[in-house]
Amino acid sequence: MVQLNVMDDDKAWNLFNMNANLDNFSSEIIEVAMEVAKECGGLPLAILPLVRALRGKTLNGWKLAYHKISSSRLTHIEDVPKQRK
Repeated sequence: MVQLNVMDDDKAWNLFNMNANLDNFSSEIIEVAMEVAKECGGLPLAILPLVRALRGKTLNGWKLAYHKISSSRLTHIEDVPKQRK
């Protein structure tokens, strides 16, 4: 078993945003990106590959990613805290 540190929502969003470089994106994409970041559960190992995969995607691409990650098993990993709302 490997212990992974989990970041709080603010730190996770900062990491996500810094790597996604969302400054010039629409507010709709940013809104979906925030939901995607939350679904990563504060795990940098989930955030970074996802951000890299989403660079340059359209709003539909971001929505599809959100749908896929929100229905994934990431939150079923042992000892990963449930999402903070």
